[in-house]
Amino acid sequence: MNNELSTKPTTEKDWTDLGTTNFQEGEINIAIENFLYALTINPNYIDAQIGLGNCYYVQKKWDKALKYYRNVLEEIPQSLSIWLNLGNVYFELEQLDKARDAFFKTIELKPDYAPSWYNLARFYETTDIKKAIETYQKVLGFDPKYTSAYYNLGILYYKDGMFKEAIKSYEKALETDPNHLKAWLNLGIVYHDTGEIRKGILTYERALKTLSEHPELWFALGNLYYKQGSEEDLINAVKSYIKGLELAPDEPSGWSDLGGVHYKMGDLNKAIDYTQKALEVDPKYIKAWFNLGNIYYKKYIKETVLNDDLLEYKGYALWCFQEGAKLEDQDSLHNEQILIKEGIEAIKPPFFLEYQPEEEE
Repeated sequence: MNNELSTKPTTEKDWTDLGTTNFQEGEINIAIENFLYALTINPNYIDAQIGLGNCYYVQKKWDKALKYYRNVLEEIPQSLSIWLNLGNVYFELEQLDKARDAFFKTIELKPDYAPSWYNLARFYETTDIKKAIETYQKVLGFDPKYTSAYYNLGILYYKDGMFKEAIKSYEKALETDPNHLKAWLNLGIVYHDTGEIRKGILTYERALKTLSEHPELWFALGNLYYKQGSEEDLINAVKSYIKGLELAPDEPSGWSDLGGVHYKMGDLNKAIDYTQKALEVDPKYIKAWFNLGNIYYKKYIKETVLNDDLLEYKGYALWCFQEGAKLEDQDSLHNEQILIKEGIEAIKPPFFLEYQPEEEE
């Protein structure tokens, strides 16, 4: 943006107005420069101090935001928005008693203001879940379309084992915001955890009608198809994982889970290929090391029926378990010890002889 007005700014108001325009256009650092310049003209100019507090709030520079919000409240102690932001700053700084007091102050200033009660509910999440639930319900009494309150209620109900209430809360969140990705994902998780896998699948399929660009949904759908487990479901799981990986090719869990589906389908060679791809993307992805070791061990069991000279697969398995154990994976450590007791020697699989992960700078 051209950092000029139609006439050159001269007063503290001019510089503050310019900073406000910068802030609205996302040019936060330039906004800060202009607000600070306004304060060189008039160190007590409130609008510039509010602007600086808001800039530092957006940048998550909490201590600096705190300084300017406190300055503002010395001059205008009845400012609802500043008290609300001050409470959020204290919350982020983990000064919870001060956050609570600030939120109560906003309620004192405007008792029916839903955001004040919402932030108080966030505070209660750290101290008293039942009070948090009651307070979120109060938020919804003031504003029945407060999406975040429904969403947070869903999380609290889920944590408390109140799954029916969690489902209702997530569904209400989606009524008010049909594109709320996390609500869709969490709703599917509740159905998974209550054993209603098919409902979870239908939930993700509904979400993908409008949110198909989100790989998380494709991976979540693949997981539920995998859990369902029929031949048709496993084929659909493969399709879902592939779609997710087209959108997020650097997601190791997607490659590892795709390998897991092929393992379950009995195609061990593809299972190996996809699980190795997960480790190419992230050599520290522990689950993939454990899974790859299991696949090689399964390949040994399957193929030694025809050829008893395939002990190298056990060696490959041991090497993978050892790599996982280095990352403190207990499953890998357990399986490593079993194979060591059998007298097996670790052998680096062919893929890893060719592939060398880049060293971190």
